[in-house]
Amino acid sequence: MNHFNFQFQKRYVGLWHLPDNANCKFSGTLFIESETIFIDLFFQDSSVTLPEYLESLHGSTFSVNEGSKEEYLEHIILKGLTFLYIKNFGNGLKHLKYEVKELIIHDNISDFDNIRQVSLRLPILDKWTNSILCDAYKDLKNDKVPDYIKFICFEAPCQYILYSSEDVTISIYFSYSCSYSIYFSYSCSYGSKDKHIIQKTFLNFNFKKRQSFYNAQNIITEYIYLLFLLINREFTPHHIRFFTNDGSYVYMINRKASFKFINEYPDLCSYTELKDFTQSDIHSIFDKWTSFYKEQSDAINTYYETSSNQYLPPSSQIRNYISFIDSVTKSMKGKNAIIHKESRRYKWAQMILEKTVSCLSKSEQNELEQALLYSKGTQLKPRFEKLIEEVKDLLPNSVNNDFIEKIINTRNVITHPNTNEDYILNNNEYEDAIYKLTQIIRSFLLRRIGVNNPEIKKIISF
Repeated sequence: MNHFNFQFQKRYVGLWHLPDNANCKFSGTLFIESETIFIDLFFQDSSVTLPEYLESLHGSTFSVNEGSKEEYLEHIILKGLTFLYIKNFGNGLKHLKYEVKELIIHDNISDFDNIRQVSLRLPILDKWTNSILCDAYKDLKNDKVPDYIKFICFEAPCQYILYSSEDVTISIYFSYSCSYSIYFSYSCSYGSKDKHIIQKTFLNFNFKKRQSFYNAQNIITEYIYLLFLLINREFTPHHIRFFTNDGSYVYMINRKASFKFINEYPDLCSYTELKDFTQSDIHSIFDKWTSFYKEQSDAINTYYETSSNQYLPPSSQIRNYISFIDSVTKSMKGKNAIIHKESRRYKWAQMILEKTVSCLSKSEQNELEQALLYSKGTQLKPRFEKLIEEVKDLLPNSVNNDFIEKIINTRNVITHPNTNEDYILNNNEYEDAIYKLTQIIRSFLLRRIGVNNPEIKKIISF
């Protein structure tokens, strides 16, 4: 498999078999669509029956190189096949259709764990590292060459180390291809920079110790979320390649099974560039993110699982974003805060206080008022206000105590529908409230990992 030019085909035609019966083969076509993966199987053996759920299915198929149109063999493993459809024809021909959860294209390897490296093709990194890619091209002057002939010299960029620890090194690797023969890392060509040289970036994870597939996936997810934050875009990899002791394989999961539904745009732009940060800044940001993620992985996962699913209803988004704020502020303590005068709880407390004027002393009334009308500093509202204090210089004036009161009350009503509360958001205010919550959360995360104010403002204002 050519890692530089690899792309998933829309369909793979070939022969398929169960892992414990390689002699019994079925003809079939695997289809990869934007929202699902499925396979059509055809066979004419009346003695063969397949269950409604297949743990795995192996296949030998072919792909077509887009450049040369040459066909080449592919080894594929499908996992988690769920029965969709069956048709028995009169001549004994059977047609079965299964939805596929996971797809692996491999180099005829047997060990899918013991992962030493992972490489992700992320086209948006081409935009994020645009200045580095452009700096690879330089005008070349030569006294022996006529002025009307323009030479451009290309020198491939060195890999950029984003983070290195005792467990993993994360880097951006700059790769290229050329239509003519070149020597190692440089070349001269006529015309514009795109005419002969094609550059692509890859995000590489090099593990110091061999990792299982799922451990590697968790590590990738942790730092993909950081790139979501810094680039201010959510994106899906073009492909992910895992390198093991005896080869490599490309992995894809059905989007339904991943629970990630991100709009795919062919020319997605980046709100920031790598040049906005010094390399020292990047190392520090990745280091602080690593520490903070260890403390708050559940909250961060909840935030990005929510923002990466465009089909979640607004009410679920509000509930999940407030859960994030509730989680990350557990160790904070704010000031005791009075309940908002428009809330049902305030009106109820005032009614109780009025009824006790004649039977309680002044000091007893004060104690009762504190208990009924004030939120303790450890409750969510004061903790939320404490979080806002950290980032209030980055947020619009509309993110104030009234907003905090309304959004918390709204979350409570969403979570407990029978809650009697009037001071909440209307449904037509949900979208704006969700945007404000993402501004709050992103600015909080960015400040915690040491991003400077100009970059934070660039990221949260779009």
